[in-house]
Amino acid sequence: MSTHVQHPLHPQRGRWAIAVHAGAGFHSHAPEREKEVRRAMRRACALAKEVLKSGGTALDGVQAAVRVLEDEECTNAGYGSNLTYDGKVECDAAVMDGRNGAFGSVGAVVGIKNPILAACAVLSHSLTPQPLGRVPPLTLVSSPARSFVASRGVPTTPPEALITPRAHAAWAHWRKMIDEAGEAPAGEGVMCDTVGAVCVDVGGGTAGGVSSGGVLLKWEGRVGEAAIFGAGTYATPRAAVSLSGTGELLIRSALARSLALSPAISPAFSPSPSSSSSSASQAQTHPHPHPHRESDPHAVFAQALQDAGPDAGGGIALLLDPEAGGGADLVWAWNTVSLALGWMSADDEQGEVRIVRRREGEKGPGAGAVRVLRCPGGEGEEGEKGGEEEAF
Repeated sequence: MSTHVQHPLHPQRGRWAIAVHAGAGFHSHAPEREKEVRRAMRRACALAKEVLKSGGTALDGVQAAVRVLEDEECTNAGYGSNLTYDGKVECDAAVMDGRNGAFGSVGAVVGIKNPILAACAVLSHSLTPQPLGRVPPLTLVSSPARSFVASRGVPTTPPEALITPRAHAAWAHWRKMIDEAGEAPAGEGVMCDTVGAVCVDVGGGTAGGVSSGGVLLKWEGRVGEAAIFGAGTYATPRAAVSLSGTGELLIRSALARSLALSPAISPAFSPSPSSSSSSASQAQTHPHPHPHRESDPHAVFAQALQDAGPDAGGGIALLLDPEAGGGADLVWAWNTVSLALGWMSADDEQGEVRIVRRREGEKGPGAGAVRVLRCPGGEGEEGEKGGEEEAF
């Protein structure tokens, strides 16, 4: 039974927004590497834009954007993913529909170039009534997951076709280091984790999605936050969240769900003020540009990451604001070295892509926000183009 409260459509018709991320962790300063990531995010947003302008749902937009990111060698999802300790590609992915709470995911799947399609297939199946009351799965893993989604038309590929020279070189380097000295992977040769997207469609529907090759040299069969309900992505009628980072930390904190249901982000789903979390209360001490919300969303986001653990990760959240007349805000936070993100909307079809970084010596998280859909009549236009960033 869904825990979502159903709202009438927000005054959002004909308006849409898409935001993507290409991981929280470490992004190379090398100009060509930066350009690769920026181009990938721009292409992902551009394809989702066309889907949404053609009347596609938020779920369609998320699927389109994440599929582009999975096809890019520079990201750690689908083609070019990090390799397991034994040199294989095993991927996780999940999607969630904010209209009805539907969810689907796959974990540790091999030979699937676009795991986001597999997650969508599981979600679709979960909505289909089964004979004799049989309960359909929300998550499938490993070889049975591959067989299941292949039977529903998801393309498969030889597992080795997903291994790129770049990923293999990084694996060989760090596998040798681990075997000889026991050092953990870190630094420029290691790609960041999960990619993802959040979206609102022209009917006011929301969705979120994530896809990941997981951490480099992970154990075979390991499943990260990108496949776990409430950890890597979550969506309600008012918010969609997509995260990246150290899967085990995000899973322990059910971080995506906690954020999406927090008083700062989805007031209609939040507990009474007397039971507000300490991180939300703390965030009230920071000035913020969200007067219709109980506390500052990007401060809450940043504090939640710190509570999850040092270098836990980062991500994005798209927040609908019906009290402000139908606007939408994109907020982001990260407590890793860097976070890559981008967005486009009906108010800004050219959009913007960024790789945000902590300043040298900074230990706390960084965070930012931008109004991606203005309120009718211009209310709340501050920060519309450049957004804001702040360290906590």
